[in-house]
Amino acid sequence: MEAMRMLRLWKILAGVIAAVIMLAGCCSAAEVSADLLLLMPGKMLKGKIYIKGKKIRAEFNGPKGGMIVLGENNSKTRIFIDRGRKIYHEVTNKRPDDVDDSYLITVADKKVVGENTINGYKCTKIRYTFRDNPKNTDIRWVSDKFKVPVRMEQTRNGVTEITEYKNVKECKLPDSLFQIPKGYKKAKK
Repeated sequence: MEAMRMLRLWKILAGVIAAVIMLAGCCSAAEVSADLLLLMPGKMLKGKIYIKGKKIRAEFNGPKGGMIVLGENNSKTRIFIDRGRKIYHEVTNKRPDDVDDSYLITVADKKVVGENTINGYKCTKIRYTFRDNPKNTDIRWVSDKFKVPVRMEQTRNGVTEITEYKNVKECKLPDSLFQIPKGYKKAKK
């Protein structure tokens, strides 16, 4: 039963981290940390996000130690770290995560639709409408200051998921933050 629950969590987080990596796309030179809020139908996840150049770390707390997800812009591989069990999994995607909208604009039309203030940040609002199904959209509010989307709404097949960054801060981040912690073992398949 515990294994099934963990597998479901891994699958949810795989989708979530793809969204997080896409959100981080505009800040390839920045070093920032932020609180992370993910709203999905029937679920809410809170965590922390760290971005340093092309490297990304998302942390989610849980009853058994929580999870860390490491990713790198334009890489096909993500690393999921189970802090409670001190193990990690490598997951490979069919295509690399896009840190900018270079892939997205090949399948969706991009339109700047306005400016808003989100979580105290002046933002440019951008809508991407998918050509194969115009009901599927991505809306991003990109902070003019940090060049990081501070909010993203993804709608697929009538279901909307929201990702928000709050309390975004520029800060120096150690490289070790984006590495597998010492003493962790690779999980067996």
